[in-house]
Amino acid sequence: MKKVLCAAVVVAAVCATLPAASSAAGPVLQVVSFNQATKVLTVTWSLPPSVESSVLEANTNPALDSDGYFLFGANDGYFGPNIIFEVPNAAATSWVHSYPDLPSGHYYVHVGGFDSSCSSCPIREWSTLGTFDVNPPPPPVKKVFAPDCVGRPHFKPRSIIVACGDGNLQLLRLRWSQWSTRLATGVGVYHWNDCIPQCYRGHFHSRAGAHVTLYRVTHCPSKGFLQFTRMRVTPPPSLPRFKPFTQKLSCNYR
Repeated sequence: MKKVLCAAVVVAAVCATLPAASSAAGPVLQVVSFNQATKVLTVTWSLPPSVESSVLEANTNPALDSDGYFLFGANDGYFGPNIIFEVPNAAATSWVHSYPDLPSGHYYVHVGGFDSSCSSCPIREWSTLGTFDVNPPPPPVKKVFAPDCVGRPHFKPRSIIVACGDGNLQLLRLRWSQWSTRLATGVGVYHWNDCIPQCYRGHFHSRAGAHVTLYRVTHCPSKGFLQFTRMRVTPPPSLPRFKPFTQKLSCNYR
């Protein structure tokens, strides 16, 4: 009976000296945000006692390898075009950085840490996965142009030569209230030659209050851009002898 009791005491002593199973806590992810306008990624996290920040990753594929890194990333020797792999300072608890060329998509992000007080813990302990989205850029705005007398494109021109042959009628100091892919409207100064006694010896006069409307948009293959092909000019109301008229704007020339 005495021998059995002794054995039990020895077993208890051995069990008391065995170390507990090692475990470490990873960083705790707090905020993940991506500013679509500035293309700035902001990630914040907290660190448990004795844990240091080691790595921050982001990827569109949430798959992880055996070490907890994203499967498609620098840890596997394949640095894809849409992965973020950063090494923050050991004491860092935030990462704010601009990524203007990051492809659009749905991203997963996590932070890896190292517990310096635990010699038997894994090299990396990871936070949970956070997510952010990178929206595709808006489609480019299609511009429509008004051609000058030799067909060159102009966007919201300050002046238009209406009479291309001799320049005896022009619209000056134009201010555009609308310029869309379908219609442009503006007001300006009606500048004309009275051609008295003849046009080459005439005198120019100017009167504010002229209206111009550009419309009927087409793509000119010979020029490679969209342009208005009709121009409606309404003289100032103070010049009743001049009547409104419409002029074609050619794809080849004016």
